[in-house]
Amino acid sequence: LVLATAMLAKNQPLCCPNCQQPVMLKGGQRVAPYFAHVRPAGGTGESQTHRLGKTAIGALAVASDYQVDYEVPIGQHQRADVLATRDAQSVVIEYQCSPLTPTCLAQRTNDYLVAGLTVIWVLGERFWPKHRWFSQQQLAFIQYRPEWGFYLLGYAPHQQKWLLYHHIVTIDFKGYFWQNRYLTAQQALKLIAQPANISIGHQWSPIGIAQQRQVIQNRLIRMDAQLVSLQQACYQQGLTLQTVPRWCYCLDYVPPLFETGQFMSRVHWLLERQSIDFFGDYATRLQQPLLPTDILKDWPIRQLVKDQQILIK
Repeated sequence: LVLATAMLAKNQPLCCPNCQQPVMLKGGQRVAPYFAHVRPAGGTGESQTHRLGKTAIGALAVASDYQVDYEVPIGQHQRADVLATRDAQSVVIEYQCSPLTPTCLAQRTNDYLVAGLTVIWVLGERFWPKHRWFSQQQLAFIQYRPEWGFYLLGYAPHQQKWLLYHHIVTIDFKGYFWQNRYLTAQQALKLIAQPANISIGHQWSPIGIAQQRQVIQNRLIRMDAQLVSLQQACYQQGLTLQTVPRWCYCLDYVPPLFETGQFMSRVHWLLERQSIDFFGDYATRLQQPLLPTDILKDWPIRQLVKDQQILIK
C-alpha cells in the first residue's frame, strides 16, 4: 500500500487494492492528492462536484455518529459513494450529479438490496425539478417517507446548500407540484437523523371540469397523439371525449405514481366497462388497478411494471 501524499513518480504503475484495476495519482496545489481509477465503470472520471458532494454527505454522516467509508466495493460491479455504518447497520448514500438512466438506477438499487443494503439517493442540481413536468430520470429518483410524503433530496456543493422537495403530487393537465425547504447542514442533519412531520404550506387547486374540457379540446385541435387515439376508441363505442361521464375527471391531486393521467385512465376504464359504483353523478368506487398496500414500504425499491394490473377487489 502507498499513500497519495507520498512522493510518487507520475508514471509509476498503481492498482486499486480492492478491484485490482489501474489507478492514477491526481491532485495539486488546490486539491488534496487522491487516487482515481483510470477506467472506472461507465467510462467517466469523478468530477470535482461529485467529490465535494460525497465529502459533504460523509461529513453529515460522521456528525450523526456513523462510521464512514468512501468508494466501497459492493458485489462485482458496484462501488458505493458513501457507506455509513452505526450499530452494525449499514446504509449506502449515493450522490448523483451525472446522467443516469432509470434502468441503470433500478439495477444499481437492486444490487445494493441483494447485498442487504438500503440506499439513499442525494441529487445534484442536474436533477432538481425546475418546471411543472418531471423527466423520467427525476421521477425514478423519487423516494417516500410518511413524514415528508414523496420527496427528492438534493445538495449543491458549491453553494453548500441542501434542498428538500417534499409532498410531491401531480394534478391532471397541470403537472407536478411540491413544497421546497432549503436546509443548512445542521438542519439537514437534524431532519435526516430524526425525521419530523413537515406541514404543507398551502393546498394545491386542481382545475375544474369545464377547464379540463377546454384543455382537452385544445389538445385535440393540436392533434395530440394520445388524446386523438383515445377519441377514436370512444367513437367505436358511440362516445366522444366531450361527453364522457363527470367521474372521468379527477378533481383532486394524486401521488406521482401513475404513468398515465387520471382522465385518460378513467376513460380507458369506462371503455373497458369496469364495474363502477355511483353516488349521484360521481363514482365512489372503481374496480381499477391499484398498488399493493405495502408498496410504500419498499419505495422506491419496487419497479412499477408498465401496464401491470394488480386488482384489489
